[in-house]
Amino acid sequence: MGTRSWSGWGGILVVALAFLLAQDGDHVAQAQGGAALRGTTMRVSTWGGSWKDARHVTAGKRLEQLGVKVEYVVGNPMDNFAKLVAARGRDVPFDLMELGTGDIKIQAREQGFLEKLDLARVPNARDLPPASVDVDAVSTHLLQIVIAYNAEKFKEQGLPAPTEFKQLFHPKLAGRVAFPDINTTMAAYTIVGFAMLAGGDEHNIAPGFKKIGELKVNYYYKASTDLITKFTMGDVWAAPWHVGWVFRARKAGFPMSFADPRGDKWTGMIANEWVGIIKGSRNRAAAEAYLNAMLDPDLQVDFAKRVFMAPTTRKALQKVAADAALRESFMWREEEIKKAYELDWKVLARDWPKWVEAWNRVTLR
Repeated sequence: MGTRSWSGWGGILVVALAFLLAQDGDHVAQAQGGAALRGTTMRVSTWGGSWKDARHVTAGKRLEQLGVKVEYVVGNPMDNFAKLVAARGRDVPFDLMELGTGDIKIQAREQGFLEKLDLARVPNARDLPPASVDVDAVSTHLLQIVIAYNAEKFKEQGLPAPTEFKQLFHPKLAGRVAFPDINTTMAAYTIVGFAMLAGGDEHNIAPGFKKIGELKVNYYYKASTDLITKFTMGDVWAAPWHVGWVFRARKAGFPMSFADPRGDKWTGMIANEWVGIIKGSRNRAAAEAYLNAMLDPDLQVDFAKRVFMAPTTRKALQKVAADAALRESFMWREEEIKKAYELDWKVLARDWPKWVEAWNRVTLR
């Protein structure tokens, strides 16, 4: 009976170990970071409230298990991007940023704030579809813009479900509609939707601001936590919002419902929301580990159950398909996404200063 040399067994062990690590992206990340991450403090730019809490109890806890202290810089992406610009030439204010939709991703890239990603160090990104991967950012969830409304109030008033933005102009809704502030992630789609009512779109946005000026708005909301209060107090009956807050309101017992806005050739509005590592970060390894945790399929599903936003990795979507409640909570099926409207974010990034000027003329008068 022959014997095998140590070098032969060693080769087999190396191959076997590599195979096992390849099966679990988080094991790869831990192997790469290992003890080097312990004692690190990293900062994540994200939204506040229940969103931040959901991020921390999923990805944040995973990092804490690796010995990393995670701190959060809260605010909407536009405000946090302003903090990044203000800190130019000094230490960056955060290591990882939830960029929101494509316009801020493009602006951050053009101004040199995003680090090119090494996806070998974010192995869970292998499971993303091509549309959710860029050279310097990946998408961790999908933003779905809907028209949210108080189902009881609409029933009392004999109003139909608002499947088109033009229905927000109904006389019975005068003074009962909230509109997203231009610095929120919901604003761009809503402004474009209003432009379409008058023959425009993101390439011809002026009609949109004209229509906004004609709407009898209760107020322009800057934070979803404020808007939910307005809904519960009865001040607001309808608002363009994202679908996640509809289900969070329902979970709290509020009679919230929603309809996907429709156009002549599309149904629904959806977008990738992006996350990137900030150039100049001294904690890149921790940022990569956090980003990898955000893409872990189990954590993606856990996060989806907390905020009701569709995950992006294929394995997570398979789990959504098997969950009777979750699969009906948001758009996630490929055929639905193909029918939805998605903005040309390059146009938005290019024309943003003009949008802000037009917004101020309409809303500050």
